[in-house]
Amino acid sequence: MPASRAALKANIESHCRLSSYAFFDMHIFIEMIEPFVKYSSFQRSLAGGVLLLCFLLLATATQAAELLYIFEPGCPYCKAWEKEIGPSYDKTSEGRRAPLKPIDKRNIDSLRSSLAKPVRFTPTFVLMENGTEIGRLEGYPGEDFFWPLLDSLLENLSKPDQIERIGNSNS
Repeated sequence: MPASRAALKANIESHCRLSSYAFFDMHIFIEMIEPFVKYSSFQRSLAGGVLLLCFLLLATATQAAELLYIFEPGCPYCKAWEKEIGPSYDKTSEGRRAPLKPIDKRNIDSLRSSLAKPVRFTPTFVLMENGTEIGRLEGYPGEDFFWPLLDSLLENLSKPDQIERIGNSNS
């Protein structure tokens, strides 16, 4: 890798922490912006900003699902989940399909209208799609049981081909 490309990659990575968009491939971004290295600093910054904005808009537009992680400070099961699953969740295929949104149970009032029922236990994991509750897991049964239970919840998400059929049926 030429020095200018390495410097460009390091600069982008240091200024643009995109860990929540695990599907974002930095190498593709570098390949797209590399031709701009010969231009002025302002032109490169402008081109990079435009490309980054396009990627971010695409990422947020396609990210209709999210997993609400409702916790309480001091909850031992929440702490166990945070230790066993939390550090790796965003890096998994499940984390890419339904990014995690941590919410303190004390601050849940704004969500009550979009939840199917009240949150009674912590942790509670609520799978949301387009602002609607799809399903939930109450409590944390341990790492061995969490992933299969989450996978069964994720099966209820709309598939891309279902979304396309729905869009075509309105025409």
